[in-house]
Amino acid sequence: MLIRELAPDLVFLHGQVVVNDSALPQAEALACKDGRIVAVGSDEEITPLIGEHTRVVDLAGRTLLPGIVDAHNHLLEVGLKDLFEISLEEVRSIAEMVELVRQRAAETPPGQWIVGTGWNESLFAEGRLPTRHDLDAATTQHPVLLKRFFNMDVVNTVALEKSGVDAQTPDPPAGKIERDEEGVPNGLFRAAAKQLVR
Repeated sequence: MLIRELAPDLVFLHGQVVVNDSALPQAEALACKDGRIVAVGSDEEITPLIGEHTRVVDLAGRTLLPGIVDAHNHLLEVGLKDLFEISLEEVRSIAEMVELVRQRAAETPPGQWIVGTGWNESLFAEGRLPTRHDLDAATTQHPVLLKRFFNMDVVNTVALEKSGVDAQTPDPPAGKIERDEEGVPNGLFRAAAKQLVR
């Protein structure tokens, strides 16, 4: 292998490189090879690595941050979920989801909202979507809103009442309120209909 093939493809010099490593609190330079960071340090440490075909970027004192790779996240919602909401990504049954709501209700003053996010009915042992009747088994003292991993919510009866959604509420454009055989909302809201409760 030729030495030039070992040289970084890209080097950043003369900057303030944010490393997020207590062992290396400050750095001025960074080298990359094949899309990966291969060295971080001072200008004096990184400059000798530069090869004939290395692209060099002079940061001129600017800050270089680690990449934030985000396929598709709503950062505010991610933060709120981690801080305040019940995490439902690992739930494998409606019964387990109901139990998590019951536990949260035990530590939440009556009348306050209980919110969770991330459920996926394709993982549920019951093989069906949850409804308000499932959530009512967990609490009738709190409005409950549980967000699916994508584009659907389920709420309990208290949340329906607080939101003013009933059998006479029309479906919004680009949304659907799921209903039982009598036309009464069953707690499931699809697409734009979610905003009626949220």
